[in-house]
Amino acid sequence: MLLKTGEKKLSKIMGGLLSGYATKFNLRHKRSGHLFQNRYKAIICDEEEYFLELIRYIHLNPVRSKIVNDMKELEKYDWTGYSALMRKREQKWQEVGEVLRRFGSRISEARLKFSQFVGEGVKMGKQHKFSGGGLLRSIGGMAGIIENRKSGIMEQHDDRILGSGEFVGAIINSIEQKDKLSAKMKKEYDLEKLIENTAKYFSLTKEQIKGQSRIRIISKARSVLV
Repeated sequence: MLLKTGEKKLSKIMGGLLSGYATKFNLRHKRSGHLFQNRYKAIICDEEEYFLELIRYIHLNPVRSKIVNDMKELEKYDWTGYSALMRKREQKWQEVGEVLRRFGSRISEARLKFSQFVGEGVKMGKQHKFSGGGLLRSIGGMAGIIENRKSGIMEQHDDRILGSGEFVGAIINSIEQKDKLSAKMKKEYDLEKLIENTAKYFSLTKEQIKGQSRIRIISKARSVLV
């Protein structure tokens, strides 16, 4: 599945999708309890470099797995987005314009070029870099990285990110900055310590500030704490 996130976090989208599916599955099969054991696996992707390659890779899964025999059968297959892109069926939740506009301004021409592009991927077979590997796999694993370093090419890599070393570096740097800020906040703003100091200042106990009482002095203390 290829998702482009907006204001909503991926974790919220996937939480809703997986819990909704699990609930319906359990009702249909008259069972209860957990359906999924582990967290879903997600790979961050460099859109500019890999967007179309990922689209092609995902849509060709049924062909590579011999579930369908050829591109014509793929057009009618219900369980990929290819049939919606080729207008053989409608899926209101699927964004088709985002893909087709990259192949032409006229919709009929765009569909033809997109179909040719996907078809060309059949002979490529399974590509490990798209099933979870990032730069590490896309440049030939650790051997590829070592070879690059011998040539003076220093690239960052991470198995959870698919893109160039520069893209991987930017993502990692962004995460590290957030982690540093979070650590700083925890260090400088210890909530329990703040409650303790506020309670001492107003001659109250921590329990009074944490409790439900609306006595004026306690309400004032909470206001100062906040």
